[in-house]
Amino acid sequence: MDTRTDELLAKILEQLTPKEVYPVFGSSTSTGSVAAGCLKVSFINSGGVNATITAGGTSYTLEPDEIIILDPGIGRRNGLITFTATGTTLKYIIYR
Repeated sequence: MDTRTDELLAKILEQLTPKEVYPVFGSSTSTGSVAAGCLKVSFINSGGVNATITAGGTSYTLEPDEIIILDPGIGRRNGLITFTATGTTLKYIIYR
């Protein structure tokens, strides 16, 4: 095989090799953000009023007791995610 093929196969193998990820647990009753580069983020609105999650320029209204998971898929990472939890409690798990 040539060098380019070897390099391509090495990159594919790197993507397929399992890696350790570390969850970060958080809770908010105000506004906040999740920095770009995380693998997956799960939100639950455990309060009594709606919260708002914004990612990629699109906003989503998260109703009480509703869960949303932002998982871009294998080999991809989330961009900046912002949230507004004023008047409610937003709990989240970030996988880095």
